Amino acid sequence: MRKITLMLTLLTFSLFTFAQMQRAEKGKANADYHVNNYKSVKSIKDAGDVYWEEHFDSTRWAKSVDEYNLAIPDSMPEGWMVYDRTENNFFWHWSQQGPRGKYCSNNPLGTLYPDENKLLKSTTYENGVMMLESAYFNTDANGDMVGTPIDMDCFIQTPAIDLTGTPGVTLRFEQQFRYCCSSSSSRLDVLVSVDYDPNDPDIDNGHWAVYDVKQGTNANDYPLSNIVELDISDIAADQPTVYIRWQETVASHYQWQIDDVQLVEPMSNNILLEKTWADYLYTPNDTASGYDATYDWNGGYVNIPLDVVGDFVQFRAAVQNFGLATQTGVQLNTVITKDGETEVYNKLSEKLDVEKFKRDTFLITDGFTPTQKGHYQVSYTVTQDQEDEYPANNYDGIFFNITDTSYSRTTHNPENYNSVSPMDWVDAADGDYLLNYYQIPEGSGNVTVSSATIYFSSSNDSATIADGNMSFVFRLYGIEDGDISETPIVSSELYTIKLEDRGTFITLPFEKEGEEIIEPGDYWVAVEAYTNYSEDNKIRFNIGNDKSVPITKDGTYVHTGGTTYLTMDNAVIDLNIVPTTPQDVTFNVNMSYQITEGNFDPATDKINIAGTMNSWGSTEMTDADGDSIYTYVLEQQKIGSIIEYKYRINDGWETLDANRTHTVSANAAENILTAWYSDDDGSNAIEDLNSLNEISIYPNPVSSELHIDNVNNINRIVISNVLGQEIRTINNPVNNVTVNTSDFNKGMYIVTIIDDNNNSKSSRFIKK
Repeated sequence: MRKITLMLTLLTFSLFTFAQMQRAEKGKANADYHVNNYKSVKSIKDAGDVYWEEHFDSTRWAKSVDEYNLAIPDSMPEGWMVYDRTENNFFWHWSQQGPRGKYCSNNPLGTLYPDENKLLKSTTYENGVMMLESAYFNTDANGDMVGTPIDMDCFIQTPAIDLTGTPGVTLRFEQQFRYCCSSSSSRLDVLVSVDYDPNDPDIDNGHWAVYDVKQGTNANDYPLSNIVELDISDIAADQPTVYIRWQETVASHYQWQIDDVQLVEPMSNNILLEKTWADYLYTPNDTASGYDATYDWNGGYVNIPLDVVGDFVQFRAAVQNFGLATQTGVQLNTVITKDGETEVYNKLSEKLDVEKFKRDTFLITDGFTPTQKGHYQVSYTVTQDQEDEYPANNYDGIFFNITDTSYSRTTHNPENYNSVSPMDWVDAADGDYLLNYYQIPEGSGNVTVSSATIYFSSSNDSATIADGNMSFVFRLYGIEDGDISETPIVSSELYTIKLEDRGTFITLPFEKEGEEIIEPGDYWVAVEAYTNYSEDNKIRFNIGNDKSVPITKDGTYVHTGGTTYLTMDNAVIDLNIVPTTPQDVTFNVNMSYQITEGNFDPATDKINIAGTMNSWGSTEMTDADGDSIYTYVLEQQKIGSIIEYKYRINDGWETLDANRTHTVSANAAENILTAWYSDDDGSNAIEDLNSLNEISIYPNPVSSELHIDNVNNINRIVISNVLGQEIRTINNPVNNVTVNTSDFNKGMYIVTIIDDNNNSKSSRFIKK
């Protein structure tokens, strides 16, 4: 502990440990500074009157610090107060220089010197900022971390502020922070009181509203945005005496800086899109109790192989009325585009009214399932009946990629990384491992895993590598008795790191013993690290940790000391699979009968296709050779996926073809679909379709016999797996058909029934 007096006290250095908690708490990583810019930054503009402001100008604040740049509490501007409950003089103080201290300052002169690169670059930072130097207070005179760090328990408080007559109040300020060591227990809060009595000896007298300003930032990380806006109207509006505190508790190391504090009159019409969710595979109530929906984001995946992609079941948003007037007709719109140009999803939520300063949740229950490889952008927009006075905070967005082979929770851009290591935690030892969770959804079929990939950080110790003492192995674990299995399903060979591996991606194949084929289920890819680690040789094995993507409920874990913990990191540990080959689907519709009947004029009319592949939009078909057969090619479709579609004349729903379905086959010839528009050369195809719809298939799931009843005028029944491979074909079936499935492997299958006019119907069933 550094107790601040007129003299600096020499303190000894010793390593410290952390108690094991539900979530793993790690030591201070030597991570590079990185600003998260993955999601849009939302901020309100200058609006209405500024009731009160403080910019910590040097003309008023310079005299409040001593020659060591530490606080002189009695010299602060009138009414301002700093307080340290630990009685160590760990005070907030004014500063025009960067923070100091171990794990905070990278000044070449040493950790006791300020790091100007870490100074909050606020709007008026050149005039000074307010700073709490937690790291400096826990650094000894040699520049090392003290043996037993002390958590901060201190605050800075404003003078009394008169807000009489104000209809609403927005507190806005700029900040930068980093804290240690518990994402759940450490607190950085703003407190507001209207009945605090400065003459009461109890420093915590009165009632205080508490606002968490960590913005979801985890221990050892930086915040997503340096701008904070809090609606404190319910507490502070029209109040004659308002006090505000910035308070840090149960947190040590690093720093917290604030500047440019304003109390602003809100706009009349200002809807704020606070947070959005794309619920992947599950809705929040589908999961076990204790699941925190705030962590749900694409299931945590940036890259998903086409063969294992599942459903986005719904889209949600938290919306706040940040204005003074009730906003009517508030609505969420979610749009998904592919490769920056093709719109594949566009849905609206129900309209709601939101009263001033209130919040509500908006839900779109229409799901979305990607069927092609590519880059997908999910864009959220919230609108209302009133004209929004600041629409810039009405938007949000995320992206994901559908790939051939890469299953990844992180981007592949090292500029987004700091580092994480299996040796970051209590009782670290050689053989500890980091794990990333991956799910193979039901309906995907069996998958062949080929290899795994990590990003090996450039910060790894060169001497250890040069001596051949740094190595790792990949292991793939499954589920055993409801927990992560003790024995891996498959592993790579042990790989010894080379100097040229630093700052590169390393991929190792799994050893081929047949176990690389896995069924749908839950899996963990582990990187098991060795550095000759010991109490006397604390060498870390650093891999990339992507801080540009949100933390999820299931992401990176660490196995250390015989226990597995959730770490709240995004380690770069990718799973690679062997892909099936996506197939093109060709749609041909013969319009010759419609031309003969005068229902379609090639010179003036158009034919298009609408279906699940284009969100039932409109894609025009072409007749390149003038043979009256119009064609559209849908490229790179996942084998086993089901496409529902219909043909339309001139985009009209009143001139539409009957619904059709097709299951994408591994056999390319079966993906060339040719049909007559509306009927087959003039015969009544509707009757055929009605006949198909009368067929019943049961039971589902099935354990032995599958029954297919009401089979009439059927050419054949084809049963295939989700890869499009035919398992059984029944030609010219009659009446009721029974299929013995006892020799089928467990999993999902597709029954395709094709009538004598080549109409088809596909259904899925599960073999137990």
